[in-house]
Amino acid sequence: MRGRTAGGEGARAGLATALLLLGLAACGGERPVDPTSEGRLRYGSGAPPGYYGGESVRVGAADLPVAPAPTVAPPTAPRPTRPVRPAAAGYRVREGGVPDGGTIRGRVRFDRAPPGYAPGAPAWTVPVSKDQQNCGHTEHPTERVVFDAGQLTVANCVVYLVGIEEGKEWPEALRAKDRTALLDQKQCQYAPHVMALRTRTQLQIRNSDRAEHNIKALLGGSTVFNLLQSAGGFIADSGDTYLKRTGVYALNCDVHPWMSGYVHVFDHPYFAVTGLDGTFEFTEVPPGQWQIVCWHEGMQETPQVTGTAITGYSYGQDLVEARPVQVAPGASQEVEFVLPAPSR
Repeated sequence: MRGRTAGGEGARAGLATALLLLGLAACGGERPVDPTSEGRLRYGSGAPPGYYGGESVRVGAADLPVAPAPTVAPPTAPRPTRPVRPAAAGYRVREGGVPDGGTIRGRVRFDRAPPGYAPGAPAWTVPVSKDQQNCGHTEHPTERVVFDAGQLTVANCVVYLVGIEEGKEWPEALRAKDRTALLDQKQCQYAPHVMALRTRTQLQIRNSDRAEHNIKALLGGSTVFNLLQSAGGFIADSGDTYLKRTGVYALNCDVHPWMSGYVHVFDHPYFAVTGLDGTFEFTEVPPGQWQIVCWHEGMQETPQVTGTAITGYSYGQDLVEARPVQVAPGASQEVEFVLPAPSR
């Protein structure tokens, strides 16, 4: 009796095994063994918390479904174009000004004329290697070395003080709550080439050219904005170009590799950009010892050539000189920065 029962059970087990094998064959054969359990970890009960593969993945002859993406509630309000302004910076305006303040005046000049420079000519010219008809010319004087031929004074230097946390009122043009500044693109160059602004200023960007531009800004190596702009376009109120962080924003264009420019952003009003006369002046400087800094962009300008086409430019290291300056109450202080003349 027991023998018949055991034999019956063995027959039934054999029949079940045969049916299982037939079922697997009908479904495309045996599933491959997953020795690392990767399939279980990615798609089974062992999946890491919050993991979502995003699509079904074929494993053997079967498509194993992936859990649907988690439902995310829609935002309750649309994202504003301009970000909310952060709390005020550390600089404080003294009520009543700085009546005992001093004045710092100075200039920036070269130690000599650039080698090979011909009076009345630019230090060198930069070829406009594409879009010449829309850019309006085939070459232009370098923007990285702009100076007065007679006095050797240097333009496009940014001079500023470091360490001041309290002092004079901002200039009238920089006091408005909704501050804006305009950067234009003319003849495939940035105008102005170097500019300085107060933090939390909306940078408006115009394209006055018949060419399309892609304007990109880097701050400390990180991309702040990268915008494609059609011919005649105008960017008035983009949150990406609302400059709320201090530092030096380097500008370039992916379409026209020779285009470059700089925007310096400060959280205090003691800064200036030199013109051709190379001069700067800070008034109402609180008495004390401060640090004064002179910045100039790297002057070497080397084209990167692929085949016969200029695909980019590399530049020399920025020149940055800092020195202490002592300001006595009501007194004037003279400062001169002498930069080494560039060579090609």
